[in-house]
Amino acid sequence: GRELGEEVGTHTHRMVAVAAGRLADGTAIAVTDAGNSPRTAARRDSIVAIATAALPDGRIVAISASTDDCLRFWDLTPCPDLGPRMSRTVSHSGVGSVIIATRADGRPAAISAGRDRALKIWDVQDVERLGRDLAGHRGAVTALAVAAAPGRRTVVVSGGEDTTLRTWSVDSGEQIGPTFHGNQRRIAALAATYVDGSVIAVSACREDSVVRRWNLSRTDPEPREFIGHDGPVTAVAIAGSPERPVVVTAGTDRTVRIWDLMSAELILDPMPVSGTVRAIACFDASGPSAVIAGDDVLAVVRWALPLL
Repeated sequence: GRELGEEVGTHTHRMVAVAAGRLADGTAIAVTDAGNSPRTAARRDSIVAIATAALPDGRIVAISASTDDCLRFWDLTPCPDLGPRMSRTVSHSGVGSVIIATRADGRPAAISAGRDRALKIWDVQDVERLGRDLAGHRGAVTALAVAAAPGRRTVVVSGGEDTTLRTWSVDSGEQIGPTFHGNQRRIAALAATYVDGSVIAVSACREDSVVRRWNLSRTDPEPREFIGHDGPVTAVAIAGSPERPVVVTAGTDRTVRIWDLMSAELILDPMPVSGTVRAIACFDASGPSAVIAGDDVLAVVRWALPLL
């Protein structure tokens, strides 16, 4: 079974970013952009990506990427009910994506990327650059994902306007393995995870209704296709246990779909939503759940997988 949970407020704007996290007391939270409100002469930027991180001292922070070429670090801990407090702002020209990864020393790092074709790594606690730019894409970097698992090195997967997928070490900043080709258009959404020691990525391309799964730990990966959406897919995520990971997708056909990651088979009937979903953030709160945000939609989706 599945459930489209309560919508979170009333929204009449296009929301393009959402992230899920937990406060120090374990409360699950979601952080979103405020939507594309009418711009004023004093403020012309809009948020294009959000990520959240828990610091070793217990504080919860959010990092937002904006169209004014800035990354903003927000402290969510002092007054979570009253809104975040901005702590630092740094520059990244053309930034369009930001994610969080945990380094080998246990400290969270923010990885940002955008039109300058480079990935930059930031220490979240001290808000400082770590190492050099991660360069290689021949066009704008349009999507980022993190794969992490106990006993495995944390890696970042990047997708670009050049249609390629690349895997990077978050600690050394080096590219791991070859560059993968095969996507037909600019990569618009990306998710990644570990399965049996292999890095598995799921990608969606601009104006494409087909989602593709890649084994990035192989030298000759054959992508598996997820076919079923009636329009371009605009958001993807990976959720579930390591034993049974699932892919969550959404698109312009105004549906959310749950797929088996490895077989690429649809597990549940499509869930209708009120608008095009632009971002998905998965979390686990009394069962697998996701926050979806997009055009006139901000809601919690919950589902229960059928028994094998």
